[in-house]
Amino acid sequence: TTRRPRKAKDLGPLHDLLRTGLPAFVDDGGVLDIRALSKEMGISYQAVYLMFQRGSISKKRIAMVLELSKATKPSQRPSWKSDVKWAPLTMDDFWPFMG
Repeated sequence: TTRRPRKAKDLGPLHDLLRTGLPAFVDDGGVLDIRALSKEMGISYQAVYLMFQRGSISKKRIAMVLELSKATKPSQRPSWKSDVKWAPLTMDDFWPFMG
């Protein structure tokens, strides 16, 4: 059997930030692929959900996310949110979520 990717639509403000800042992990419908993101970060998908549930992210994981966001190629930029100009995430984006 083929396992389908784990996707989530709305898990709060931290989820929204990552969905906007990591377009390589978002499908055309604007859904963040949690399993792909967790694999790239080297953590379990449950740990990603826990970050969203708590609304906080560690400095170590922020550094990982910033690197993933900086590595975004023009072809990966969010077509599902064409009304918003995309820019890589910065540390300032994470102040409300520091854990």
